[in-house]
Amino acid sequence: MQHFEVIKPTISPDKHTQTFAYSFTSPSDDIPTEENIYTILTIWSQPDDLRQIASQIKEVFSTAYYEDVTDGSPELRFKKSLQAVNKGLAELNQYYRKLEKRFHIEGIIAVISENTLLLSSIGDVQAYKISSDVVTALINNTKKSQHQNIFSVVRVSDLSPGEKIILTSARFSDHIPKTLLYSFLQPTDPITFPELKRQTHSLQNSHLGAIYIENKSLVPTQEATVHSTDEATPLSKQQKTDAKPNIFNETINKLTTIVKKSTKIVSLYLVRPIKKRFKQFWNTLWSKYINPNPLIPLAVLGAIVIIALALFGYLSWYNPQAQNLKKTYISIEQSLQKAQSQASNNDSSSALATLDQTRQKIDAISAKDQQTLNTIQSQARKPTLIDLKNTISQLEDRLKGITRMTTTTVYQNPKAGSSYSSMAILGENVYAINEATGEITASAKNASVAKTIGANPELKGTLSLTASATSNSLFALTSDSVYQIKPDGTITKQSTASSTWPSSVAIAAYLQNVYLLSPSDNQIYRFTKSSSGFGAKVAYLKKTPSAGLLGDATSLSVTGNVFVAKRNGDILLFDQGIQKDFQISGRPTDMIDITAIAYTESPDQLIVLNPIKKAFILLALKDTGAEYVKEVIVNSTSDISSFGYDTKDKNVYFTTDNLIQKFILQ
Repeated sequence: MQHFEVIKPTISPDKHTQTFAYSFTSPSDDIPTEENIYTILTIWSQPDDLRQIASQIKEVFSTAYYEDVTDGSPELRFKKSLQAVNKGLAELNQYYRKLEKRFHIEGIIAVISENTLLLSSIGDVQAYKISSDVVTALINNTKKSQHQNIFSVVRVSDLSPGEKIILTSARFSDHIPKTLLYSFLQPTDPITFPELKRQTHSLQNSHLGAIYIENKSLVPTQEATVHSTDEATPLSKQQKTDAKPNIFNETINKLTTIVKKSTKIVSLYLVRPIKKRFKQFWNTLWSKYINPNPLIPLAVLGAIVIIALALFGYLSWYNPQAQNLKKTYISIEQSLQKAQSQASNNDSSSALATLDQTRQKIDAISAKDQQTLNTIQSQARKPTLIDLKNTISQLEDRLKGITRMTTTTVYQNPKAGSSYSSMAILGENVYAINEATGEITASAKNASVAKTIGANPELKGTLSLTASATSNSLFALTSDSVYQIKPDGTITKQSTASSTWPSSVAIAAYLQNVYLLSPSDNQIYRFTKSSSGFGAKVAYLKKTPSAGLLGDATSLSVTGNVFVAKRNGDILLFDQGIQKDFQISGRPTDMIDITAIAYTESPDQLIVLNPIKKAFILLALKDTGAEYVKEVIVNSTSDISSFGYDTKDKNVYFTTDNLIQKFILQ
């Protein structure tokens, strides 16, 4: 017999995750010795499916393992049972991939048969055998990645009386300090399993499952029962002695004899006469009707098939659940048509509200019912829910003035860890600074190659980069200085008349001047270029600005006038150092998190960047401010760090991670 104890996992705060621990004892008298099954499964899936998946794996394996006990060795039956489980898991994988939902298993299945231990596992599990003072690792898949949800090959180990086994699952290595496991496994002065359980529960770990098995004796027992609980505890030796096994066995033997005799009587007086009469009926039917006229039974069979197919088709069509889903689909379709009508009448706000309600109706349908409805609509060659969602998104984009743009890669830096912090356009090249190394990359606008023209460690973490056609140079702003960069790679640290630069977040060049945006000083400073560097700083804002006016300013663009972008989406206009009123008509409510601004001369407009949405927002300049034109969202997978606009080719160039990309602004 095997004595076992379970560390039962608590209920997880993550509704999508749960660990199950099971044990089974052979239910058949045909098995001469105990063949116990132990299973630990940690499942990540939809909350409603967790227990069903675990129960199905348990049921499939135990049924397959115990059904033909006389046919093949335990190892062969173990492999066949795994094949049955893996087949079901493969179907689950396909089902969840269609739903685009998560399904993952970490688990271990073990069987002890006489002096043999059979094991198979998925993912991050551990299993150890303890024999006297020797500990053997049977499975040690610490942090092993397993994406296929398929149980691996069978491991076989000899097992002697007195040896112990511990099975663990649920990312044991992540959630339990290794010292705790080693304290249990160490040969000298180990902690007991109850102490391991107590310390484990004190960690409040909600995913851990463990089973501790002690192979006390391999003597056959006749009182085998079935255990199928989350925390099964076998009877102690004293309890089994008190149960009086001799009287119990005698009673079972008598009942078995009675059942066998009853079965023979039923077979003799009921089953055999029925079989005999059926055989006589078949012989008469064959000799009189089928053999002389073979077309008649074929016609009858064909008619039965046609009626069955028609009945099946009718029942499938009239399935109450399918009918309800069809009604729901019609309601969604009507709601979408209503939104399209509102949009055609230029009632954008009502159309957007109706589209939002339509999307909520779709999301209210369960994932399983959505799949069923999609299948019904596909068979009827009608738009599926996925198609309707795409239509909703496209209509919302049109109403909100959103264009989704596919971009072209200008250059991808192959160096590991490269990440561009800022860029600028000068002549026919796009220049970018690597935030991690301070390297300056020059890339032709129409080529996919680039070269490093120079590097300076002090350029790491460059805050802003601007181009000056007048000086044929780039000017890079760092946290404490400004650097001039020539196209040939010459890098010069610039000085000022006072030898200090104000704390700033952005730089812009115009003619012979550079402008620094200093939110901490609530000021914009102008510096004039000289032969040795720059002259003294001049406060550009002539009137003292209101307190905090530039507090959350992020960038500026100088065209003679100065445009300043604030993180909250406001745009400030300064003419000759005097603030002018600047209002944005049609401004969307989500025009926030703005980090960069650029001016385009033809057409006369501003472009501002929301790096989180990967969105470029276009504002047409008017006499009294600006008017919202549209929003261009690009297919970037990462946040955008900086951008620039080229008036020659009408392209917007931007950096993200190690990429320089572009798209044409239409």
